[in-house]
Amino acid sequence: RELRPPVLTPAMSAVRSLLLLLAIAASSYASTASRVEVERIRDPSSHEPRIARKGWKAVGPTLPSKQIHVVVAVKQRNTEELKERLDAIATPGSPMYGEFLSNADVNQLVAPAPGSIGAVKEWLMEHGAADVEPLTPNGDFLGALMTAEQASKLVGGAYVDFKHTGTGAVISRLEAPAYSVHSSVAPHIDFVSPTITFPMKGGSRGPYKDGAEGRSLTITPEILRGMYNLTDDDVGRGDDSVIVQGVASFLEQYYAPSDLVAFRAKYRLGDAATLTDVPDPQLHTPVGVEASLDVQWITTMGDQVNTEHW
Repeated sequence: RELRPPVLTPAMSAVRSLLLLLAIAASSYASTASRVEVERIRDPSSHEPRIARKGWKAVGPTLPSKQIHVVVAVKQRNTEELKERLDAIATPGSPMYGEFLSNADVNQLVAPAPGSIGAVKEWLMEHGAADVEPLTPNGDFLGALMTAEQASKLVGGAYVDFKHTGTGAVISRLEAPAYSVHSSVAPHIDFVSPTITFPMKGGSRGPYKDGAEGRSLTITPEILRGMYNLTDDDVGRGDDSVIVQGVASFLEQYYAPSDLVAFRAKYRLGDAATLTDVPDPQLHTPVGVEASLDVQWITTMGDQVNTEHW
């Protein structure tokens, strides 16, 4: 007796096709469902205009073989405890007032769990990353070299090269306003870079432009205070007030008291700034440009507010 293959009727073919489509859809859904969105631009419609305002223009897809230095921010621990301790340290009357933490103390407090660091390392290596290494003492940032093709699979989006119209610099970023990672590693990650954020355009911003008339203006205390809706009545009360603002100078740099006097005289700011050195006295040498600028402008915006220079 001759054996013949079964004959598929039109109805059976339709059922078979339907089952195949359902299988494909289920596979696609499972793949999508296994990813978790990490970051998204709040207003996607403003993403492209914002990129253009920063001076960047898409010039084409990133070559799959291009090397990208991927940085992953690993989820920190005890961030709420850090906030509470900072509040206590800065609150007069608190038993911890003035008991400042060292950099090593902070690193130890917020260090990610070893399991989180391990999970992120394993995830990067599974996607072909080379030279995965910590970028910070406590490992809350990990860096790795990857190709653009590998990085695209890592964050679920295609990389595009953007060229700066002013400087000619070229960077690789995702053109989409969002990215995602596998659900298994999502709880261990704060963000991944480079992805959807773009650096500010390079070089000088140029003179301030008056929005109404397009005039080029030099930044002055009057203009800056106006931008913050401050008037001549918005000043502190000096020693009659309990409000204190502070300026912290680092790297052994100090402000120049003579420059502060000249600055206030130039812009006719009236009474001298109510400024106290902590600790007192300070040598005020070497003088730092940034330290002087900080003191001049902060005591201008918070005019006549008691100010401490640390």
